[in-house]
Amino acid sequence: MIPLRNSIPVRSWPVVTSMFLHGGWMHLIGNMVYLWIFGDNVEDRLGHLRYLAFYLVTGACAVLTHAYLHPDSATPTLGGSGAISGLLGGYLVLFPHARVLTLVPPSSSSPRSSSCPRRSFSAYGS
Repeated sequence: MIPLRNSIPVRSWPVVTSMFLHGGWMHLIGNMVYLWIFGDNVEDRLGHLRYLAFYLVTGACAVLTHAYLHPDSATPTLGGSGAISGLLGGYLVLFPHARVLTLVPPSSSSPRSSSCPRRSFSAYGS
């Protein structure tokens, strides 16, 4: 048996571990909501192992794209949202005609907030 620490270069671990970092509780909760709503459908279509591989690959692509576009950035890369974005892209590809309804809370600065307390939108119209 080859120990895991010798089989994967140490320099590649931040690409994987950054996918599980978040900027705060609301960032984590927001990502978990998207994962809960869209992730189970994608996992049902792909299967457990392919879904895990898809999540990790899209997250790694997001981290590496950020590192490529911002090589001198002092801001740490939080890759959880990149993996969730990949998941949303996968949902769009696998379910192109799915209707996604959202509830948009009223904004106090919006002039229509008093006349339109709640609205639902569809990604593809009605």
